Amino acid sequence: MHSEPLPAIFKLLISACAGIFIASAFPLDPLLPAVVAVLLLIAYLIFLSASDQERKYSWHYVHSVIRLIFTVYFFFILANIRSERFAANHFMHADNPELFIAVVDLPPVMKGKNIRTELEVKRIKYEGEWRAAQGRCLLYIKPDSSGKSLKYGDLICFSKKPEEPSSKSNPGQFDFKKWLAQRQVYRQVYLGDSEFYLLGNKPESSIKSIAISWRDKLLDLLSGSGMNEREYAVLSALLLGQDDEIDSELLSAFAGSGVMHVLAVSGMHVGLIYGALCILLRYPGTGGRKDKIKSLILISCVWLYALVTGLSPSILRASCMLSLLIVSRMLSRKTPPLNILYASAIILFLTFGPAILFSAGFQLSFMAVAGIMWMYKPLHSLYCPGNYFLRNIWSVVCVSIVAQLATFPLSVHYFNRFPVYFLPANIVVLPLASICMFGGIAYTLIAWIDEIASYFSGVLSFFLLLLNQSVMFINALPASNIEGIKLGLLEMILLYMLIAAFIFHLMKAESPYIKMALVFLSFLLFCFSLSSFRTNSQQFFTLYQDKNLLLMEFCKGRSSILISDSVLMEEEHRKQRILKQAWLEHGIVENTMFHLPLSPKSFAFGKDTFHVAGKFAFEYSDKSFLICSGESDLLIPDNQQLDFLILKNNPGKKTMKLLEDVKVKYVISGPAMTLKATAVWNDFAQRNDAEFHSLRKQGAFVYHFR
Repeated sequence: MHSEPLPAIFKLLISACAGIFIASAFPLDPLLPAVVAVLLLIAYLIFLSASDQERKYSWHYVHSVIRLIFTVYFFFILANIRSERFAANHFMHADNPELFIAVVDLPPVMKGKNIRTELEVKRIKYEGEWRAAQGRCLLYIKPDSSGKSLKYGDLICFSKKPEEPSSKSNPGQFDFKKWLAQRQVYRQVYLGDSEFYLLGNKPESSIKSIAISWRDKLLDLLSGSGMNEREYAVLSALLLGQDDEIDSELLSAFAGSGVMHVLAVSGMHVGLIYGALCILLRYPGTGGRKDKIKSLILISCVWLYALVTGLSPSILRASCMLSLLIVSRMLSRKTPPLNILYASAIILFLTFGPAILFSAGFQLSFMAVAGIMWMYKPLHSLYCPGNYFLRNIWSVVCVSIVAQLATFPLSVHYFNRFPVYFLPANIVVLPLASICMFGGIAYTLIAWIDEIASYFSGVLSFFLLLLNQSVMFINALPASNIEGIKLGLLEMILLYMLIAAFIFHLMKAESPYIKMALVFLSFLLFCFSLSSFRTNSQQFFTLYQDKNLLLMEFCKGRSSILISDSVLMEEEHRKQRILKQAWLEHGIVENTMFHLPLSPKSFAFGKDTFHVAGKFAFEYSDKSFLICSGESDLLIPDNQQLDFLILKNNPGKKTMKLLEDVKVKYVISGPAMTLKATAVWNDFAQRNDAEFHSLRKQGAFVYHFR
């Protein structure tokens, strides 16, 4: 078998990704690795000049390995250099700063009950003097305060020290702290109306400021079109990537139908803009100076659109790739499109920072385009309909299949679901979304002509309504989603390897590829079997954190027993919010719920007996549990030994006195306990040589029985 060698740019991309992942797993101060890299490079160059071994054919492979190592090492150093956590003047390293001066770096948006934006800290007052500082900080402000008038570029001063974001509170929950760290944000602050004051407006970038003002004007123009809220919200997302105003039901329907990508400005949107501009400019032409001018106009327009829509990772990838494609045409070079895709990723790592690799939007966008470039033509060539209408439908079908296949492992890994009707959804939604997008652009151009604009707005609203209703209908079909699919990082990589090997076998019909596919399939099945064995063998209990609610769960294999306040019985959405991802992570498929106070009883759970001794006392797997909110709840075991003391609300000193002679192993304070009471019970735990855990401060408590 004579396999085609991998492109050098692809090897470079793989090495870059490896270096960035290593830097993420093992973050280091970049100074020492950089010095080591320089010394190794000098030693390598001296060795080359003193040796004639490079002339030998076998020495070529040694050079390749060394270049590979240097590339990995370079991006490892770059990732650490671009990480602000090691900056000496980062504001988070100052012990007790008195004041902060920061600039609003993102347009404020509503998130839940608060306004959220990001700050870039410029100066801090430390030990009585002002010092230059750097670092990003997440800012939350109440919507009824003066903060609602904040805008990009505003300079504010405040004294409240930003705090470290809390890690995920419960098992399976989205790790917001990790997500922020990937965006170089390590602190957050909540400011009230009187806790900051405005110093003026001084944008970091005048170009970005102009782009944001244009976006705001376009949004105002669309909001004045007379459309319903839903239609306006979807059009804002289609044109400008602003999906903040789309209600949760419609957003869930788009995600469940497999067409969420139309709402996130990405390669599809940039491609449509690029295609329309090519038609208007008649590009490419016959060549010459005019084509070069048109190329520069196209690149400028693509990046202007990227700026106006907010420079999300997916649109950065699309804009960079299209720019390279235009430059390649301008220089009359026939560069393979996949090489342009690889090069665009490396350029983004170098210019916008290696952290962009960890963006789910970038990963999904990159894999979708790679899949289309690699698999579209072979699939499309299998069927050639003579009818123009059927040819277009077949093209949409092919694009949808290869994009879904290329993003399937990633999307399941991140979102744990698979949209069953993605194919009919894309056939219906993509043409409608294109019509709405171009209709929205046309409306912005004719909005100043009232009579025409009013009529055009009505037509556009109809197509937007049709788009929304189509998505809602498809999502409401029976079995529209397969949910609860768990796919870990290793399983995702193996699944990609399996898909790639199988497709290579179909395209090249060479036996080694099917053997490789079988090997990857065997490893994948082994991983699934191991995961299933671990799930069936697990036995643990969890105390969840959720404001004033007490919720604990005992898990054995794939079954669980829930003990909770009675309020949870009436709030199904709250129970799902807390438990859905935890059940998915641990493979729980069956559960029984009991609410406090408990009724004395005994029943089998797994191989052990669950014995309820009192309203707030029970035993399981040779462990004793007591839920205590006051002295009236105490049911102390006869042997004066208690494994788990769970404190609900704020038990007082009388309760503590009654427990002084009891040997307690774990003391767990509930989420409703005040900080003062938490400190008092922490002291109690230390006096009694017990381990203490605060649900409010430390998140969920998990104990494995064996």
